Order: sequence, then structure tokens, then C-alpha cells
Amino acid sequence: MTPNPIAQIPRLVVVQPSTVPGVSGRRLPVGVTTSRAEAPRLTIVVKMTLSYRQPSGATGPVRPRLSTEQLPLSLDEPSLAFDARPDELHYASDFAPRKAQADVLVVGHAHAEEPSRRLAGRLALGKLERRFVVESDEPLPAIPLGLSSLVGPDDGEPAPLGPLRPPGHDDVWHGEDFDYACYNAAHPLQRVDVIDPAATIELHGLSRRSAERLIELPGLVPQVTVADRFRGVREVAMRTDTLWLDVDRELVVLVWRGDVEVIENGSELERIIMSVERAERPRSHEQVLPLLQRGQVAYAVRPVDLEPGAEPIPTDDDVLRIHRYKTWRSKAPRPTISIEQYATISAELAECSTTEQRTGVMESHGFNDDRWTIEERGWLELMAQGALDGDARLAAVYSAHFVRAQDELGSEKEAKRSFDEYLDISEAMMQATEPNKTLADHDLSLSMWMRLDRRFRAEMANDPGLEKRYRDRLSQVEVTAPPMPEEPE
Repeated sequence: MTPNPIAQIPRLVVVQPSTVPGVSGRRLPVGVTTSRAEAPRLTIVVKMTLSYRQPSGATGPVRPRLSTEQLPLSLDEPSLAFDARPDELHYASDFAPRKAQADVLVVGHAHAEEPSRRLAGRLALGKLERRFVVESDEPLPAIPLGLSSLVGPDDGEPAPLGPLRPPGHDDVWHGEDFDYACYNAAHPLQRVDVIDPAATIELHGLSRRSAERLIELPGLVPQVTVADRFRGVREVAMRTDTLWLDVDRELVVLVWRGDVEVIENGSELERIIMSVERAERPRSHEQVLPLLQRGQVAYAVRPVDLEPGAEPIPTDDDVLRIHRYKTWRSKAPRPTISIEQYATISAELAECSTTEQRTGVMESHGFNDDRWTIEERGWLELMAQGALDGDARLAAVYSAHFVRAQDELGSEKEAKRSFDEYLDISEAMMQATEPNKTLADHDLSLSMWMRLDRRFRAEMANDPGLEKRYRDRLSQVEVTAPPMPEEPE
């Protein structure tokens, strides 16, 4: 018997940056499943949850936003109705390898201003228009949208508004003539060829807030690439094939699916990169790469991970950490703090003599070691690029801010150091073979020495007598050259 390839999908790493500019960081669930056609295929699934809830009293069309809580990828979820048919679902599995058409699904309740035994409603999306009637035994302000409440044409069998369990297929091999309609969860009346990511959804009788609701989708789409050990970076064409509306919770869920040919089960894929883009203005792969350094590294969800008794998906292990640092191979992203803030924090870090002190400084500014390193790389690369272009202004601005910040950190004890002490330390530093040890012998850190040196050089610039004493004292000092490295044996 041919083993089921779905059970053999390896753990695949997904890296995604923050979402599109102007939208706060949300991470979308990403999953994988497999099927077999002419060659093995890995299907990548991306799920987006949008909220169209409005403040009380708001009117007019609503443009849903990415929900704070993104619904996780799911297997079949049974209907919530107590009298539902066995094949009725609240939500159909996200792990279909492909669908013949796009499903448009609605769950929840129909609503009316006054309690009624019979309510009419309407759903429209592009060319799709679905009118329906639901009934109950007693007057109600809201009637469920399940099959037990729907009224069929001429009292015939009603067409469901929500998902039914797809018939599926026993064979994991999908030939050229395979009918992918077996993975559709919507009734044929609620299937469309294409779902426009900026389409308008019209609802009538499906909101407790008003009789009519217009929902204008925001035009967000996932952009997916895979890094293949043998074939390099490949873009995956993603198609929206599910739109699921929960009218009670005022949520829109969009599911995209795209497949990529693999050798066996996808183990040759190093990682999946997914970013959320504006359909009319997507970023290029090269623009996305630096942003991954501040993004999320996680494992793609597999169907087997959601089965009862499945092992929890690791959220932090050596593999994920390795892939997090691999994102640093690209150029650094643009800094998120000003150059003045960068100089101030750098000056505070320069005062630290222990790892614990450095950690405390970084945490006080909202950073950990990795996030600070990314920020630092961003500013260092900008200054280096400016220098290569013959423009050192950025480096000069940083230096000025750093010096000012470092001077503000000086202690009263440092301020009491005399000019004679400065001369002694200067002479010792000129003769030192181990400058750090020399500073330590004088109870100084490098930052303290830099402040002391700047202070007295400024005083000498305004006092010729001090400058003469400095020159007389140090002109006879024999400067010690640093030790040469030993010759290898």
C-alpha cells in the first residue's frame, strides 16, 4: 500500500515579516499539506481573519481590518446547531490540496428589527447573489442559518449557506482529469471562479446593527516564496479559494492556497517566506528579505499537528533559532529609532562592564540582544554606505550625539580628577602594552577615559599654560609599540 504522503510532511519553517506598511504587526497562520498529481506537490495554505465590527452608531460601508486575534488553521469543525445534520459544519478543513472553485460561506444568524417567525436575507459578492428565507416555530429576533431553519424552493430541499463536509476522495493520487470539486465545502450556488481581494460584500438581514451592511475588502494578499536547496527561490502563485463569514462575530476569513512541485514530500525546502501585501502595490522579494529579521519564525501547521493527541508544535528550538539568524544574511532593515536614540543607547551600553548590565540597559529601552543587534546593524550600514558615497554627515551627527550622551553619564568622582592625574594617566597610556589593564589600574573604564581626555583637551585649548605642561611632560615619554604577534611554529 502506498503510504499517505500527508502523514509524512516534514516540519517546514515559515518566516514572515510584519504586515504591510500602515497595518500593525499581525502574523497569519500558514499551513502545508500534500497531494500527488503528475508529480508530488506541496500545498501552502494562508489564512487571514478580518474584523468588520464598527463603533456603535457608525454608518456606511466598512473596510475590515486585520483582526487582533487571527483564527488558527483548522480541521473540520462541526456545526454549532443542536439539530444540525451530520454533514453540516461550522467550518470546513483548511487543508484541502486544491478546490475547483472558490467557496463563499456564511454562518451565524439572520436578524430582524422585530421578532418574527420568518426572515428573508441576501448575500452578494460580485456576480454571486444568494437570497434565502429562514423560519422558526416562534417569533425570534434572530434565526439560525442552519439547514433546519432554511426554507427550500417550493418546500423542497434548501441549499445550505454554510459549509457541508466535502465528499473528499479516497485516492491521494490526483490525475489530470481529477475533479477538485470534491474538496469544495460550499453548495454550487455559492461558488465563484475568482474572489477579488478588494471586492464588496453586500449583506441584507445578516446583522444585528442594521438591515444592510456593505463590507469593502481591503485588498490584502499573501506573497509566498519557497527557498529550495536545489532550485533556489521560487514564487508560489496563491489563489483565494475560500471566503467564510461569521455574521454573529462580524468576521471575514479568507483562505489562499498555492502548490509547488516537490521531489518527495517537501523536505528539500529550506523555508517558506510569506508576507502580506497590498494587491495593487506588492513589495518585491528583495524588499521583503531585510524585514524578515524583525519577523516571526515558526513551523508551518500540518494536518497531523491538529489530530487528537498530536505533539505540540515547537515554538522555540535550535532549528527555528538557526533560521532566525539566517535572515541576517540580507542587508539590515531600516532602523526604527532615531540616530539620537541610537547614540544615547550606545553610550549607555559603553558604560557596561558585565553582560547583566548590558541586558538591563537594552531591556530598559525595549530591546533584547537580537533586536538591538538588528537596530545597530541598520545604523552602521547606513553610515558605512554614506561614507562609501563620500558623505560622512550621518557619521558626524552620530558622533556628536554619542559624545554628548556619553558626557552626560559622567560621575561626580570623575569630575574631581585633577590635571596632574590626567598627565599621569596619559603618560601611562602612552607606555602601555595593555591599555585596558592600565585603565583598570587607574580605576577607569574606556568611557571614563574618553570623557577625561575630552575635558582636559578642551581646557588646554583655552589655556596655553596647561597645554605647555602637557607637552613638556609627554614629549620625553617613549611610546611603547604594541607587541608583535608570535611567529607560527
